[in-house]
Amino acid sequence: MRTTCLLLALSAMCSASPILNVTPSPDITGTPGDFAGWGYTMQDTAGYAVPTFSEFDGSPSSGLYIDFVSLGSNFVVVPPSGPPQGQDFDPVNQTGLGEFYIFPADSDTITGTLILHYDLYSNDPNIDPGSFISGDNTVSADVSITLEQSSDTPEPGAASLALAGLILCLAARRRFMRL
Repeated sequence: MRTTCLLLALSAMCSASPILNVTPSPDITGTPGDFAGWGYTMQDTAGYAVPTFSEFDGSPSSGLYIDFVSLGSNFVVVPPSGPPQGQDFDPVNQTGLGEFYIFPADSDTITGTLILHYDLYSNDPNIDPGSFISGDNTVSADVSITLEQSSDTPEPGAASLALAGLILCLAARRRFMRL
C-alpha cells in the first residue's frame, strides 16, 4: 500500500507540466532602434519553482535580448499550489522576463521562443534551501514583435524652426555687412 501511494505521488510529480504565460501578450509591437519586453506568470505543480534566467531563441540579426530574471532583485518563488506568480515587464525597474533591442530589419515581424529556466524545490527555498530537487528545468512560449516603421522625416515644427533660424542668420549677416 505504501509503495503504491509513493509511486502514485512520484508519477504525479513527473507528469506535472509547468505553464508559462507571457504578459501582456506574447505578440507585441516595437520600433527598430527601440526596446520591447515581456512580463510573465508561471505555474508548476511539481514543487516550488524558482526562475533563474531567461533567453530568446530567434534570429540574432533581429536584435539583442537582455535577461531580467537573473537579476538578484527579481527573486521569485512559485509555490506548487495557488495562483500563478511572476513579474510584469517594467524597463525602468528591470522586471519581467527581459527586453529586446530591435535592430533595423527587412521583415515586418520578429519571431522567436522565450525560454525560462528554473530550479525546483520540494519546500519553500526561503525556509528550506536544502530541499533542492532539480536544476535547469525549462518552460517556453512562442513570441513575436510586429515592427512599426518610424518616420525619418522631421516634424513640421522642426522644419519651421530651422527655417526661422536660417532667416535670422541671413538677416544678421546682411546687417553686419552694412556696418
